[in-house]
Amino acid sequence: MHSKEMTNEVVEKSKSIETYTSQFAGILEEASANLEEMSASIETLTNDNKDIANSMNRTTISAKELLAE
Repeated sequence: MHSKEMTNEVVEKSKSIETYTSQFAGILEEASANLEEMSASIETLTNDNKDIANSMNRTTISAKELLAE
């Protein structure tokens, strides 16, 4: 193989690597955005669960107070 052919092959493979790297970066960016959205959803659900637990505790306290009367 001549050096010009080898150079052309290296250039073509470099372009392919650049394309794949760019595509991979796009995939990682999208995955990162999805993970951030999931994290926000989990935080919301956690806060909702805490609110529900507090409400259940208040209900339990109220029920005990009513039974004590």
